[in-house]
Amino acid sequence: MSGRVGDSGSRPDRSTDPVALFESGELLHPLSPHHPSYLDLVRYLYRVSGTPHLPPARESEHRIAGFVGAPQHIVFALVDGMGLNTAVHFPSGGFLEQSYACEIRSLFPSTTAVVLTSTATGRWPADNGITGWWTCLPEYERVVLPLPFVDRETGEPQANTGIEYADLVAHPPMLDSLSREVRTFVPADIADGSFTTWIRGRRPVDAFGSLEELARAIVDFVASSEGRPTFSHVYLSKVDALSHRYGYYSTEVCAAIQRIDRFLRRLDGELPRDARLVVTADHGQVVVDHRRHTVIDRESELMRYLDYPPSGEATVPLFHVKSGLETEFVDAFEASDAGSSFVLLDSERAEEIELFGPAPFSDAMRRRIGTFVGIATEPAMLDYVPPGEKPLTMVGAHGGLRADEMRIGLFVGA
Repeated sequence: MSGRVGDSGSRPDRSTDPVALFESGELLHPLSPHHPSYLDLVRYLYRVSGTPHLPPARESEHRIAGFVGAPQHIVFALVDGMGLNTAVHFPSGGFLEQSYACEIRSLFPSTTAVVLTSTATGRWPADNGITGWWTCLPEYERVVLPLPFVDRETGEPQANTGIEYADLVAHPPMLDSLSREVRTFVPADIADGSFTTWIRGRRPVDAFGSLEELARAIVDFVASSEGRPTFSHVYLSKVDALSHRYGYYSTEVCAAIQRIDRFLRRLDGELPRDARLVVTADHGQVVVDHRRHTVIDRESELMRYLDYPPSGEATVPLFHVKSGLETEFVDAFEASDAGSSFVLLDSERAEEIELFGPAPFSDAMRRRIGTFVGIATEPAMLDYVPPGEKPLTMVGAHGGLRADEMRIGLFVGA
C-alpha cells in the first residue's frame, strides 16, 4: 500500500513514509549530517576559483577544503554514473582506490540533468527549476528533455519554437564569473549541444574522442597558462551509458572504469605539482526488475487525472494533477501497478523536508514540480510512453534516493 505524505487526511503507514525510510536508512536524504553534498564540492571549487556570486559556505563545505586546498590549477572531472557501488571495479592500487577522500551525497533527483544544472549555477535543484530527464513547462504547455533540449512528445528541438535554454533555468551559469582561465572538455557527440553551449558561456569548449586525446588536451591547456590559474571542467559519460544498458555490476562497466582509472592515473602523473585533480560522480544506479517497470500511455487510467504526462524521472515521476481531482488520483495511483512501489509525496511536503535542497522553491520550480512527487520505496520505474515511442529497455536506472543512487565519492589526486 502506498500513501500520501503531507495530506490533511490520514497519514500512510510509517513503513511507506519517506521520513521514516530516511530514519531507517532504507532511503538516503540528500542533506546528510555526516557527508558533504555534491553542491558543497562544486561551490568550494568555484569559491576557490574566485567567483563572488556564492552564498556563505555550509559547514560541510569546509571539509571539502581540507581535501582539495587552493591549488593553482584545478581539474574537475565528473564521471557520469560512477556511484560508490561501482567501487568493486576499482583496480587495486589504482588512482580511484588510492585517491579516495570521502563519501559525498548526490543531489535529488539523483540524475544528470539535475546535477549538471546545479554544477552550472552553483544552486540547489529547488532553485534551478530543472526536475529531471523530463521537465514540465506549464508556462509553455509542454514537457521537454532539458539536456538534448527537445520536446518529449514530438522530439522537436526547442530552439525551433523560440524557447532559449536560458528560459529553462532560473539562474545563469557561473563559469564566466570565475577569475581563472577556464576550459570545458566534453565528448565530441555533445560538444555542440544546447546545454554545453549554455553552460560554457564565453569560455572555450574542447571536444574529445578518446581518453588519450583528452589527457593531452588538459595537460597542454594547463601548460599554456603562463602562470595564470586554470579551471578545467571535464565530463565523462561512458560508465552511465553502459550501466543503463548492462547494469553497474557488468563486465562492460568494469572494463570502462578500469580504462578511466588508467586515464586518471596518467593525468595525475603528468599534471604539474601546483595542479589538483578532483574527481567525483553525479549519481550511481540501481537495477530495476522488469516486474517493477510500469508502462503507461495516453490511454492509461492515470492520465485522465493529469494536465500533463508524468515528468521528472521514471524513478521519480512528478504528477501535475488536475485541480479538484487530487484524492481521486491518489486512489487510482494506489490501485495501479506502480502503487506498491512508490509513495506519493505532496510537493509542499517535499519542499518542507528539503528533498530538493535547503532553499525555497523558485517560482519556476513551484510551477514545474506539480502536485505529487513519486518516491520509489524499492527500485522501480513508471514509464510514460508517448505515441510512436517504445518503452524504456534499461537494465540500470537512477534518480531516486536509494544508497546505490545517492552515494558518490570524492577522489583527490596527489
